[in-house]
Parts: sequence; C-alpha cells; structure tokens
Amino acid sequence: MAWIELHQTIWEHRKTVMLADELELDEIYAAAHMAKLWTWALDNTKDGYLSRLPNKVIAFGAGWRGDPDLFVRAAIKAGWFDETESGLYIHDWVDYAGKLMERRSAEKERSRKRREAQKNSQVDQQTTIGQPPVDQQTTIGQPPVDQQTTIGTVPNRTIPNNDDDRARARPRFVETYEQEFGNLISPTDMQMLESFVKDGMDEEVVCEAIRRARTNNVLKMRYVTSILNDWFKKRVTDMAGVSRADLEFEQQKAKDGPKGQARAPTGLQALEEWASHE
Repeated sequence: MAWIELHQTIWEHRKTVMLADELELDEIYAAAHMAKLWTWALDNTKDGYLSRLPNKVIAFGAGWRGDPDLFVRAAIKAGWFDETESGLYIHDWVDYAGKLMERRSAEKERSRKRREAQKNSQVDQQTTIGQPPVDQQTTIGQPPVDQQTTIGTVPNRTIPNNDDDRARARPRFVETYEQEFGNLISPTDMQMLESFVKDGMDEEVVCEAIRRARTNNVLKMRYVTSILNDWFKKRVTDMAGVSRADLEFEQQKAKDGPKGQARAPTGLQALEEWASHE
C-alpha cells in the first residue's frame, strides 16, 4: 500500500491558511484537499508534474468540486503549487513522495535481479565432473581467498566535525526564540519556523516575529506563526519588506479611523487575535 509523509503542522501551516482564505473554507478542509491530491498524485503524476493535466483533472484529484481554475490559482498563490519555466509542479513533491519513489525503484531493481538470477541458476549450479567448484579451488599452500587477510591495512576514516555540524544545524532564530521565550524550542515548532526560511524568508524576519511576540507579551507559537503568515501573504521576505508592511498597516489604520478599527477582524487578522487570546 502506497503512503506519503504528512506532517502534523499541515493543519495550521501558513499555506493551508492561505489556501483556505482563497477558497473561503475552513483550514481543515483545505488541508484535506491537499492530502487527497498528494495521495492521488502517487498513481497519476508520479513526478509531481501537473502541466500535462487539465485543471479539471487536478481539481478532481484534490476532491475539489468547485471551479477547477479557482482551485489551481489558489494553490499557486498559497504556495502549494510551483510555477516554473518548465511547467507547474506540486511544491516539494520529492519531500512528500520521494522515499516512496525510491523504494518502488529499488524494488523493481531487486525483482529484475531475482529474475536474472533464476534464469541463470542452472548454469551457475553446474560444475565439472571430478573437479570442485571454482570457489573451493585453492592454490597449493595458499589459504582460500575468503580466509586471506591484509595485515596492517586500516581504511581511512574521516573524523566528523560534530561541532561544525551542530552549528550549521542550529538556525539563528532558535537562539532568539530561547532568549525571548525563556524555554527550549520543540522540534515541531522548529520545523514550522524552518519552513518559512525554506520558502524564502530571511532568518532575521523570523527572529523579528519572535521579538514582536515578546514585545506584545504573547509568548505563544501560534502568535508568532500568525505574524509570519501575514507577512508571507504580503510576500515579505526581508526586513525591508517588514518595514513596508508596517507602513502600509499604519496608513490603512489612519485611513480607517476609529470606525474602521471597531470593525470585526477578518482573515489572518482574526487568526492573529485568536492566537493571542488562546
């Protein structure tokens, strides 16, 4: 039975939030549509390449019964689909299904070798009458090859530099988190923040979101990710982008005035307020 890797963060991932926002449905259903698409793709587009398929078929694979063009556009905008010069692909498809593809390829190779071995088994088992098999023949006074050893030969071994590996494996935002929050970051939270960096955000932007959570005295990862989700939606990737987003927020706030500030929050703003009061 085929399977894919599914992270527990899928239900609150920023891309899921954005897809839900674009399709105007709950996050749990947005995540379910993507999970449905991934499992369908295992048998229908094994390389994750979508350009050979019409949007109607892609939407069907995701279990989406609405406008297929809307679904594809929403998935692209949310970052679940990648538009490249060579076409449309499922984002990070190798991460989701790469291991399965490798296992399938390895199993095909093992099956081929088994068939080849069976085909040649009769030939391999034949020996010359009165003569022992080749693997039992030895030179007089010389032990069999499998009993020979090379004395004094030790393979070269590279001593791993664990300190350097640990330094590279520890992102800068982890130190910021532990300084501002006063506790160790969990593997799940670290994976969540790493995904923002992987998708193009500078580490300093992630650090800034952590610092703002501390400034607002809301020491919750949901609050940090809600800030990052908002920036991600606005295509913020560096601190210059953060400054632009802050300026736009202040300008909109001044434009709305007291009446606009009193309106009920919507979308990612509502998510941020919910995260801060949870």
